[in-house]
Amino acid sequence: TNVIDFCSLISGTSFTDFGDLAVAKKSAEGLSNNAGGIGGSYLDLVQRPSVTYMPGSGRAFVYGGNRSAADSKNIDMFHVHTLGNSSDFGDLIRIQDNNASCGSRTRGIIKGGSSPSDALNTHIDSIEYASQGNSADFGDATQANNRKAGVSNTTRGVFAGGKVSGGSERTNVIDYVTMASVGNATDFGDLTVARQESGSFESPTRGVIGGGYDASAYSNVIDYITIASTGDATDYGDLAVADQVKGLSSSVRGVFGGGDQPSISNVIQYVTIASTGNTQDFGDLTQARAKQAEASNNTRGVFSGGQSPALRNTMDYITIASTGNAADFGDLLDTNSRTTGGCDSHGLSLIHI
Repeated sequence: TNVIDFCSLISGTSFTDFGDLAVAKKSAEGLSNNAGGIGGSYLDLVQRPSVTYMPGSGRAFVYGGNRSAADSKNIDMFHVHTLGNSSDFGDLIRIQDNNASCGSRTRGIIKGGSSPSDALNTHIDSIEYASQGNSADFGDATQANNRKAGVSNTTRGVFAGGKVSGGSERTNVIDYVTMASVGNATDFGDLTVARQESGSFESPTRGVIGGGYDASAYSNVIDYITIASTGDATDYGDLAVADQVKGLSSSVRGVFGGGDQPSISNVIQYVTIASTGNTQDFGDLTQARAKQAEASNNTRGVFSGGQSPALRNTMDYITIASTGNAADFGDLLDTNSRTTGGCDSHGLSLIHI
């Protein structure tokens, strides 16, 4: 229907005809002037006014990494919708690189990678997006590892794959956390192929993990999971080339960028997340590189840092719904590689920014 009704909340009168919508719709919402125009059944997904920060407004992060040839615990911050350089947010608990991340609309979750001695660990940190400062201890993963992939919906964070020894052992283990509650990770299931350094992205329902290295060769395998459930991953399709890539997404389209096979790459490729199949060509990064950080809102994606093989502070951006080459976004505070990133509004269809 296209009918609009109204009533007085003070007097408690019956509803009266207000007018008509331009187009008849279903699953409509309600709102009131007392709520400042904020209403409906998805209150946890609606931006609320704030003097300094609005949840879901596109605040993005780069966590740790290898900076100026030394491992780091620094956290960079920038805003996806505004071109410019990153700024300092705070520090991780400990120095680490080769880490992975995911997040809700209010909290970022960082699975520890490796320390300067390349020691693997189970550490999971968290940050509160609204409060600049250092990370806090969240819990522990089910196994000590690094070079994992991370995906999430608004409530659950999932980490997949990784390297579990200093030699050739890779893992297919997937574990998960409930992001609102601190605690240890729980087993989710297994990837179709054990591998490390896969790229990943998500829609509100599905997580996609692509590429990586499986101890003897680079992989072109793309898997997917349903984030709200548990169980083993399912084959999705293939990358254009077997490679270690990084991924970001809107709620509809997932994008992989960069890599180092057969040489350092500037290739950007994409899929439609709700379907299955092989990647298609999107365009090129401004600079060929691998092991960069990634962050996106529902419109724009940003690839930051990386190595080619020299460390880079370059930040590129793309408009996810279109195809074409990336453009310059700004610069990180320092050159950085073997890192991960995140955003408070990644791949969430109910956030409009």
